[in-house]
Amino acid sequence: MPPYYLHIRNADDVPLDEEGTDLPDLNAARELYLASARDLLGDAIKAGKGVVPESIVVADADGQELMSVPLEHALPNRFRD
Repeated sequence: MPPYYLHIRNADDVPLDEEGTDLPDLNAARELYLASARDLLGDAIKAGKGVVPESIVVADADGQELMSVPLEHALPNRFRD
């Protein structure tokens, strides 16, 4: 299984996931992205933060960006603007 890396994109910063996670395919990486995004949003709400990361970038072992989706896409439609 290839490793996928989930980098959290903030306004001017993209801290890199140095470890990665071995997953069977990009669809599994997307599911992990959604779970991670929900965790980040939940933690931000619990902490009363007004600002959250803008997206999570899914990259392969070569650093190639495979997918980048705004965190708001992890929310159910009824909670989006």
